[in-house]
Amino acid sequence: MHRAVPHLALIALTAAACSSKRGGDTAPEDATAPDATFPEAADLVARLAFEVPERPFDLAAAPDGRIFCTAQAGGKVYAWDPATDDRDEVYALSDVTALAFQGDELFMTFSDNGVTGGLYQLDGSEPVELATQDDSGVLMRRPHDLISDARGGFLIADSSAGRVFHVTSDGAVTSLAAGSAAPLALLLTSDTLTIGGDDGIWSMSWPGGSPSLIDSRAGLGLLSVDGIPWAANASEDLFIIGGGQLGADDAARPGSLATSNGVVYFADQVGQGVWAVTP
Repeated sequence: MHRAVPHLALIALTAAACSSKRGGDTAPEDATAPDATFPEAADLVARLAFEVPERPFDLAAAPDGRIFCTAQAGGKVYAWDPATDDRDEVYALSDVTALAFQGDELFMTFSDNGVTGGLYQLDGSEPVELATQDDSGVLMRRPHDLISDARGGFLIADSSAGRVFHVTSDGAVTSLAAGSAAPLALLLTSDTLTIGGDDGIWSMSWPGGSPSLIDSRAGLGLLSVDGIPWAANASEDLFIIGGGQLGADDAARPGSLATSNGVVYFADQVGQGVWAVTP
């Protein structure tokens, strides 16, 4: 059943056709395997891109170059244009958590304080419910990250359910073991699903694999940059999965990652800013 999200106050959205949460969803991006040889370290310098007074949570990149960001308080969604340095509040949505683009359509997840959660699609001016549980009755509770599966469906990291939900393009919903007890971040490449949490970074063959630990460091945000898997956390800042640190130590708790036009953005989930680095 489709139903509108309660307590919805739409302000505006003027997005061009959008292709990716991470910057390109038409097909999964090939990534270097976790056991490959990586640079030992780098010294990336971060610069503050824009501020989010309510603290940034999840990021999504639009193909027109704008960066969309959910806020941890107030149910706000911001869009920032690097060409003009304008930051606009485009939505006020109660309980919104993560967001992703697929084609020219915007999808979001919501959570009622970790009790119930769901995946919604923006249909015109009204979000409508797509899924709130898997086909066996396991409820979504606190969706933390949302990415496209590059086949018209979605993958959702649910930190309270301790599962990864897969919503296919035909509406089937399954939930998968995440490895992490509380999955926070996802990265899908051509044949690998990577899952990050406070308890480490896990990898599994996609589809149909089982998760195994590949890096004991926390992974609060995941991203493939030029085929190399990056991760973010509070102690390591930005780093290569299975490899060295990348620097960018300006933020207190780097989390969600996105890329647009050759720039990598990360949300400081303790501070009030979204930061940018150029690899």
